[in-house]
Amino acid sequence: MCQQAIAEGRRMRYAVPDSSAVSVHDLAHDGLRLVTACSQEHLDVLRQRYARRPFIEEELWIGKIARVLDKYPDGLRTDRLAEAAGLTAGQLELALQWLNRRASQRWQQY
Repeated sequence: MCQQAIAEGRRMRYAVPDSSAVSVHDLAHDGLRLVTACSQEHLDVLRQRYARRPFIEEELWIGKIARVLDKYPDGLRTDRLAEAAGLTAGQLELALQWLNRRASQRWQQY
């Protein structure tokens, strides 16, 4: 909407739910995306846009898994991976199934 630098005094920030967002520094902010707007109208547009986006738990879990694997590029045993990501073994399995389905759907598009 603005597509320009926003002056410090006009900057409005708001955290919106977003299952594709994981925080590198603060795990409590996983699933939240900080958006910046230049006006209340702009902020309302951003909030509406994110409100229409489905929040998919498995997508969030994949982000948590990826964050752990960034720290352990040689991988971890499944039980350790789940624990390090703050997930149960069942959640880890569901996340990987979701990722595989999504990859398969994209592959079929091509």
